[in-house]
Amino acid sequence: MFNFVIAGCSGDGEAGLGCAGHYNSRNVHDTQKFYAVNITKSWISALEYCNSNFTGLATIRSSREEWHLLKYLNEINLQNTLWIGMRCSRVFGFWFWINDDPVTYHNWIYNSSAVIQDNQHCVILNVSQTNWIKQDCEKTAMFVCYSDE
Repeated sequence: MFNFVIAGCSGDGEAGLGCAGHYNSRNVHDTQKFYAVNITKSWISALEYCNSNFTGLATIRSSREEWHLLKYLNEINLQNTLWIGMRCSRVFGFWFWINDDPVTYHNWIYNSSAVIQDNQHCVILNVSQTNWIKQDCEKTAMFVCYSDE
């Protein structure tokens, strides 16, 4: 099972863990706790936010893990695209998880990992289409962090 928490405050554009009433949590696994953050940031800003407040940007290590995450995000009506902790090495051209977990699972839209455009070195989870899309790291999106239990 995974733990999920929705963090974020509407209004000032900054989320804070002290924003009473702006989180929703549910236990669905014990190894990681995921946090869907209800603010938008670039990939690097999302990474910095997750590293400062949690453990890091979320990794998805299996179809089962992704299924639980997507199910929960759908239950709370979060249909956005969300940054996850995968990116492509600009030097070597391979995809990797930012926390050094091995890439043992992927869910690319139309097997799009093979073609890397100059500016698409980060990955978003497309909740409504249930797949992953390469994205320009400078674009803004909501994001999913995790913490180790």
